Amino acid sequence: MTAVRFQADADLRQAIVTGTIRRQPDIDFQSAYAALLESKKDPEVLAITAQNGRVLVTHDRKTMPAEFGVIHNVTNYFWSFDSFAKYVNQSRN
Repeated sequence: MTAVRFQADADLRQAIVTGTIRRQPDIDFQSAYAALLESKKDPEVLAITAQNGRVLVTHDRKTMPAEFGVIHNVTNYFWSFDSFAKYVNQSRN
């Protein structure tokens, strides 16, 4: 089974990325800064995330779901932070 590769949205605090990696060193979680996502519009963020084979983790429940729904060539999906936190906690056990 292929490991899930995560991408932090620019609205996700860097402390969350850092803390997650500290608790789960083998998790592949790239910061928005490393992916050059800051100041990019939602459709571009989703496209870059998909091109890199990652799952976007975001706090943005307002605009991102709508953008995700209109982009049909995006083969990945995004997770709210709550869903991501559940995944990380389950994988620790």
